[in-house]
Amino acid sequence: MKIAQGKHRFVVAFPRLGIAIKIAKIKPIEALKRFWNVFIRHKGNAKEKLTRLKFELFKMVPRAMPTIGYHLFYGIYNNWREFIFYQKTKNLFLQPTWFSFIGLFNIQPYGRPTDRSLGDLRHGLYDLTDGQVSLDGHHFDEPSNFTVENNRLKILDYGHQTTQKIITAYGQKIWEEFDPSQCPKYK
Repeated sequence: MKIAQGKHRFVVAFPRLGIAIKIAKIKPIEALKRFWNVFIRHKGNAKEKLTRLKFELFKMVPRAMPTIGYHLFYGIYNNWREFIFYQKTKNLFLQPTWFSFIGLFNIQPYGRPTDRSLGDLRHGLYDLTDGQVSLDGHHFDEPSNFTVENNRLKILDYGHQTTQKIITAYGQKIWEEFDPSQCPKYK
């Protein structure tokens, strides 16, 4: 058994069984801190606070000021997006997501994550995507987000919408044309 941590999910991999389970992280302490800062410390009337509460619970703003909903639901949201995206597209570049329990956890076939010994993946993918991988500052930079199966590259982590846009446009091309053995090596 292997465990890997991400920002919004963690993965429990069972290589011998051939499965990986992605479990959404729910961060109640962070949500309570945000609730305290927004509602207890903030002065305002009940209507303003109700409007703010709706925003905080249903908008998942990940960057500058994460909302309560972001802390509670973003991992679930990414798991669910990943499952739906695979089910809709069946893109060969994707590691299949076989099952999702409403986003709380996903089950995929195990794929051994690549490492830096494979080479500079981003550089290798840049030309195939007309530079679009540069729009995704995480997923295409991290070798552990990929696996190689039958000398074909597959992506393991694809729940984010920017990642999905790139895959929609270039996933088939990457799967067909990317040769892991030709990946530029790190110097």
